[in-house]
Amino acid sequence: MKFFLKCFLPILFAAAFTACSSSNTEKSVPAHPSIPAKPKDALAPDFKFSFFIMGTETGYEPCDTWTMDTTGTMVVETFVTQNGKKHEVHGIATLDPQDMDSLRTMIRFGKLYTIDSADLNEQCGSAEYYAIRLVPLAPVSALSATLDSCAADYNLLLEPQRAYFRRFIDWWERMRLKYRPMDPG
Repeated sequence: MKFFLKCFLPILFAAAFTACSSSNTEKSVPAHPSIPAKPKDALAPDFKFSFFIMGTETGYEPCDTWTMDTTGTMVVETFVTQNGKKHEVHGIATLDPQDMDSLRTMIRFGKLYTIDSADLNEQCGSAEYYAIRLVPLAPVSALSATLDSCAADYNLLLEPQRAYFRRFIDWWERMRLKYRPMDPG
């Protein structure tokens, strides 16, 4: 019996201790493996912003200036030439929902507000000149840049931001034609 107690009792205690510790380990492990959380976007899907853009060809009119807010309401100022005279035209408009959705998508997923203006410094002769100010009303950076139209293709941006910036300039060109006020006179 002494032999049994001396040799086998420690083995039984070791086996019991191992069994208890492995069951404790099993209890502390969750039944389902945890799924890592997706990184949070800097801008929520319904983010608010203010937006200013001006476009003109150097020494040539019309000059279009837009000031817009999150609702899509914008003040548009432009010049039209009629019968050899320049007329300044002011208008108020609201972007159609699909045009506003396109702008929100480009700002959010293209992270247009994070663009460094130094990456848009390409200068081309006789190109259109732009001034852009995009300010998300969130704790993120803002875009403030002056550039010419060549910067849409020739810039230092990396993908996917480069593609979104090109889409943004194309969007602006379509919108300025679609929403340009006409001279009432």
